[in-house]
Amino acid sequence: MGLVEKPIDLVVSGFNPYANVGHDLTYSGTVTAAMEASIAGIPAIAFSIDQDASSEGPHEPDYASAAAVAARITRLLLQNHLPPKVLLNVN
Repeated sequence: MGLVEKPIDLVVSGFNPYANVGHDLTYSGTVTAAMEASIAGIPAIAFSIDQDASSEGPHEPDYASAAAVAARITRLLLQNHLPPKVLLNVN
């Protein structure tokens, strides 16, 4: 028996304040947490916000909007399931 007694339905990791893309992907703790879950056979999602994507310059990420999107995606995945050993990286 481990720390968690009941099976885990889904691991949700985030929010990272920068996009997780390219070579940086595997250096992100947000994505790595999801990768470790996926390796263990647990469906996982990593959520990140690209705070520099705005044409208005640097700003504080809109975590409320991001959380609403993350909640919707999470609900959909709990209903429809990911294939084994697959994780989502949502930016």
